[in-house]
Amino acid sequence: MEDQNQTGTPADQSGSSDSGTPSTPEPSSMSTPPTPPAESMETPARQMPPPQPEPAPQPEPAPQPMTADYIPATAVPASGYATGPTTETNTLAIISLVASIASWIIIPGLGGIIGVICAIIARNQIKASAGSQSGDGLAIAGLIVGAINIVLICLVLLCFVTGIFGAILSSGGSR
Repeated sequence: MEDQNQTGTPADQSGSSDSGTPSTPEPSSMSTPPTPPAESMETPARQMPPPQPEPAPQPEPAPQPMTADYIPATAVPASGYATGPTTETNTLAIISLVASIASWIIIPGLGGIIGVICAIIARNQIKASAGSQSGDGLAIAGLIVGAINIVLICLVLLCFVTGIFGAILSSGGSR
């Protein structure tokens, strides 16, 4: 068995000798508080707050039928102004306007003819699409610009031809 001192504590834990007399603590240890273990001196690790429980899912409201006066909330952009359904611009309407403008710069006459033909086809396609395609204004602009170009090219050719024939007739008649 272990030796016990008079206070009832084991002798080897109290730091006393086997003589059975109670041990007194050293005077230097009385003046300073006990030092905590080295682990508690470090900064405690930052603990994350426990995760918040997720709210119960809300049932989605029943979709309303699409009518002219109903615009779903998802169709309202961040600006706060409601926009209508998006439509696709007719490609031939774009080609019509580009070709008609190019007829003034790059390919006179031919660009105007291409612009007018594409504009007529584009307008028919836009009318037949029942609102799913846009670009009627582009097609009209291409039609007008191309037609003006064709008319001016025809006038220039007419003046050129009449000038040549006038020069031929006037030079032939003076001999």
